[in-house]
Amino acid sequence: MIKNERQLRITKARLDEFKEYLSLLVKRKKDSKMPELTAIEENAIRTQIKELEEQIEEYESLWGSHTPIPILENFEEIPRALIKARISLGLSQRALAEKMGLKEQQIQRYESVGYKSASLARVAEFVRVLNVRVSNKVLLSTKGITFRDFIKRIGDAGLEPDFIINEILPVKTKIEIQTKGKNQQIDETGIMIAEYLGPIFGWDPNQILGQEAIQIDMGNLGHTKFKTRKNANKALLLTQAFYTHYLALLVLQACSKLPTKRLPKDPYEIHKLIVKDDQSITPEKTLRYIWSLGIPVIPLTYSGGLQGSHFKEGNRNVLILNNQTSYQARWMFILFHELWHAIQHQDDTQQKTLLLEDFQPLSKEDKIDNEEYIANKFAGAVLLGRNPNELIRMCVDEAQHDLVNLKQTVQRIGQRENVPVDVLANLVAFKLAEQGVNWWGTANKLQTLSSKTHRVAKKILIESIDPTLLTPPDFDLLSRAVSRIEANRHE
Repeated sequence: MIKNERQLRITKARLDEFKEYLSLLVKRKKDSKMPELTAIEENAIRTQIKELEEQIEEYESLWGSHTPIPILENFEEIPRALIKARISLGLSQRALAEKMGLKEQQIQRYESVGYKSASLARVAEFVRVLNVRVSNKVLLSTKGITFRDFIKRIGDAGLEPDFIINEILPVKTKIEIQTKGKNQQIDETGIMIAEYLGPIFGWDPNQILGQEAIQIDMGNLGHTKFKTRKNANKALLLTQAFYTHYLALLVLQACSKLPTKRLPKDPYEIHKLIVKDDQSITPEKTLRYIWSLGIPVIPLTYSGGLQGSHFKEGNRNVLILNNQTSYQARWMFILFHELWHAIQHQDDTQQKTLLLEDFQPLSKEDKIDNEEYIANKFAGAVLLGRNPNELIRMCVDEAQHDLVNLKQTVQRIGQRENVPVDVLANLVAFKLAEQGVNWWGTANKLQTLSSKTHRVAKKILIESIDPTLLTPPDFDLLSRAVSRIEANRHE
């Protein structure tokens, strides 16, 4: 759709070019050695010409015509209707900006993305200024609807209301629910609720604040895989899936200029690249390496549920780590575990995938054909720079299969083989867990504690994104998600 005079001039110029090319094509058609292909190209050009002529006709006939826009019965109709109403009133984008007290660039931005970056309150203001008539079904009144009604409908949809209130809705709304009680009517707060939840779950205000049951469309997540415990809270996992997916989209949007690279598959080569300067491997060095591949890392620390996630859309990846641990080796292990998933999916550029994991030791059954076993081995190889199975076998053999001797053996071999003791201890614990032996208590005593890991991850994320590319609600959502690191970090 043509939105302004500049686009009209460009479209007319393109139309002239297509017509000129069509004329040459028709002249060459008689002498063509492949007339069938020439005919196909000619039809394609004629189709393009028709589309451009229709766009020009629509704009020129609509401009200043004061043609009334039919009453809107669907929320999705609003963006296009606002553009058509402006053109019908003979208002340029600059003129509308002056009426609204905004900059012309802001109007251009709103219209270019179908008003997705505008708040619901702002959309309602445009509807009023441009005299667009909207059915009551579209912009609902929240009169009579209580927070209790809303919370029940969220729960009935299969979501976790507490997570939505505590993690997703703005702090102001959370406080209002806590202070005024759940029997308080939503009133104007309904607009803010719809503003935050709509983009995450793909709902319009009518779905969020209406009377009909809320429907969950898993198709919005693309190809999603859950790897969790059998007794996991399904409502919480589903809510976290949508939340995690949306955070990933926000970060991709906010660092859209981050270049992507072909992901290396050799864990030992990755290790060499990370330790090349001082032969050490630290959370900051691992994070900066992964960011250098064009893969953002989002650190989260909410309680319960998913610990690691990998999101991919097209050729872009995002890793999400929801982990409160201060064991830096454990944190890096999960990070490279998720990187392995990104590497495995890097040639799948057409499908949107979301993998969400409740990270835990593998059982014997899992090990047989489970890709998680390979991901664990990959993570261990990157962190050690050596074959993890060989080092684990060395530890068990030298300890003579005696758990009492294993702690000192792991320390001795780590120092002798010049590999991180905390990483080696973790891998030994994972190996024993596969055999039904719990050695995690001892392994934890060999961990290196770091209170900086989460803050470093947050710092790099903040350095790498452009917050001006996000709407205020989206920036608030991402900021609160990352800021909880300081409050939840366990040292």
